[in-house]
Amino acid sequence: MSYLLKQKAWKLLSEEKSCLGKRYTHEEVKIVLVFPNTYSLGMSNLGFQTIFNLLNQRDDIHCERAFLPEKTEITEYIRTNTSLFSLESQTPLKDFDIIAFSISFELDYLNVLRILTLAKLPILSEERDISPLIISGGATCFLNPEPLVDFIDLFILGEGEEVLPDFIEEYKKEKNSSKNSILDNLSKVKGIYVPSLFNIQYTQEGKILKIEGKKNLLKRVSLKDINNSCSYSSIITNNTELKNQFLLEITRGCTKGCRFCLTGSTYRPFRFKEKEVILFQAKSALKYTNKIGLVGPNICDHPEIENICQELACMGFKISTSSLQSISLSKELIHSFSQNTITIAPECGNDKLRFSLNKNITNEDIIDCIRELKSISKLKLYFLIGLPQESMEDIEALISFVNKIKKLQPSRKIILSINPFIPKPHTALQWQDMEDENILNKKISLIKNRLKKSIKISIESLRLSILQGILSRGDRRLGKLLVALQKTSNIKQAFKEIDLLYNFYRFRNFGDKEILPWDHLDCGPNKEFLLKEEERYFKKEISKGCPGECNFCGICSPTSTKSSFRLFKISQLASINHTVLG
Repeated sequence: MSYLLKQKAWKLLSEEKSCLGKRYTHEEVKIVLVFPNTYSLGMSNLGFQTIFNLLNQRDDIHCERAFLPEKTEITEYIRTNTSLFSLESQTPLKDFDIIAFSISFELDYLNVLRILTLAKLPILSEERDISPLIISGGATCFLNPEPLVDFIDLFILGEGEEVLPDFIEEYKKEKNSSKNSILDNLSKVKGIYVPSLFNIQYTQEGKILKIEGKKNLLKRVSLKDINNSCSYSSIITNNTELKNQFLLEITRGCTKGCRFCLTGSTYRPFRFKEKEVILFQAKSALKYTNKIGLVGPNICDHPEIENICQELACMGFKISTSSLQSISLSKELIHSFSQNTITIAPECGNDKLRFSLNKNITNEDIIDCIRELKSISKLKLYFLIGLPQESMEDIEALISFVNKIKKLQPSRKIILSINPFIPKPHTALQWQDMEDENILNKKISLIKNRLKKSIKISIESLRLSILQGILSRGDRRLGKLLVALQKTSNIKQAFKEIDLLYNFYRFRNFGDKEILPWDHLDCGPNKEFLLKEEERYFKKEISKGCPGECNFCGICSPTSTKSSFRLFKISQLASINHTVLG
């Protein structure tokens, strides 16, 4: 084993402040939790930290961490023939009972294969013995895990806090059985998807003809009360994107229902932590840091957000928001934040296209709020391009809108983030294809040429966006693509090598009645609801409140509870009390 690699692990550990305080005593199951990207990104991911915290609260679990090594470290692993090892004890990953991947982004699928290779494990599930069992959870796994099914033994559908306890208890009973027996019994746990128990048949043109397998338990599982969640940083370190910051989730899910957005579809219902719970969890972090990042799709959906921020400030915290798509801006709230940067997601440059996305705010609403941000020195603006029915006139409107914002305060730094639209499973736009890159490049060129030179423009890689779009809606045959992409970065060339048609996966609208690769996974609103939302998109209609049609979120379905209905009503009031930007 390489001493240099062990030394790097020791250095990272020595610079961590752990809030866990766990001593390993009774270890029935050894798990390594793997983030398929670098340490810096992984330890900035609150979902990863939450699951690590959850597992380590159990006396019967010994859980360590592992990450994708940096490029120089990968070279050292290969040079010294070292097997990828865990951070805490430098134990090879292949010596754990379970390797658990936490995957949030489709592009990290490629890193899953790299990690298995570095761990000296067969990448194909069918070629591995019982130990270690390789599982995966995270947002992409209950959207559409199909491109990964050749490599992962089972997937967690939904929120880990609710699924993992039942999974662990069942695994402990079956630990010494054969792999087939373990997987068969674990498949009986609600929220566990074992892909090898399903058979997919295809038509001659490549569409899905039939999905065979037991689907009754394949439903996304949600945590009913997030007050019981340990969704806060278990480890604080400077070696992350969010340096020395204690992250604390205060809301989960979203009330807005934007038609392109995963969060509004798959993290229903909207839930929030009680103020007392937030303050109690925050207080425990004060001995480690005075920096706190409040996490949620829109923290201002919390009905007590201003009181929470005021009390956190009185406790001595410097408050910021992290990983937010948008925020609501009241003067009181702005003054609570220690950061000098505010992020807003208008998505479009004109009202009509924004209404198509189900975002019920106007350019004037956004301009009025930005006028009040005199103390904010940096403004980040997020826009989508390549939306269905988007024209060059819409791009002209975007340019005009951004220039107007710049004129409000010419000295303020503006960073414009341009992201190609990528259709996602379980959303109203899942049937639509991505725009041709030639048209996207024309739109990008127009934006660059016409915006004021003082505006910084950040544009997501079109190549990586296209790959993300292909993987997002791909079927299980794309496992071959992931293998081919280990040797080449040319997507079209990789398709040629595996004898699949690039255009079939890149350019096509799914038919309304077509069987989608993720149709057997009950992880989002029903198709009838999504098709109606798609129709409203093209009519540029706003859905008023909770439409009572999705039969999914526990708010509008016949099985909804009074408490969840109350949460929805409170969150609506919260939105009324503040101007919502995105």
